Amino acid sequence: MDLREARYYMEHRMLPHLFFTGPSRLVSVLAVGKGEFLFNIMNDICENNQVKNVYAPKDFEVSIGKAEEGLGIIKLRMPEPLWEPLCYRIYLIFDEPYKKLGYFTVERGAAAGEVFLCCWNTESSHMSFGTEELSEEEEAEKCVRLYKDPMG
Repeated sequence: MDLREARYYMEHRMLPHLFFTGPSRLVSVLAVGKGEFLFNIMNDICENNQVKNVYAPKDFEVSIGKAEEGLGIIKLRMPEPLWEPLCYRIYLIFDEPYKKLGYFTVERGAAAGEVFLCCWNTESSHMSFGTEELSEEEEAEKCVRLYKDPMG
């Protein structure tokens, strides 16, 4: 495993697994641990696979809020991705009883600046919504729209 694979594992396997199997616990831990928690996950993956971790806690940010009444949203800002398909940002969207969950990734394309929006499910498969230049606010709004109506 190299650094790219370690990041991919964290963003596309471990975090979705934690979110889909224990959403309230992950939300609680992110609320307290913020970017330090994400760094610790990345550091553990690197240490367990003898990979040099080039990141610092300040490279990870967590923002928690409400998309609307009864709908939570968490934005995870990841370190600048150097490779496709690593994430710029991840959006976790959930209803308050955690019955409906959405895991959205904003991923680097083949070229720097090329950005893909994807959604992941509990079976670790994903749906790509293509490329589009959006501000972070517009990204979050689009993720909420897709969460509510994936075909809309």
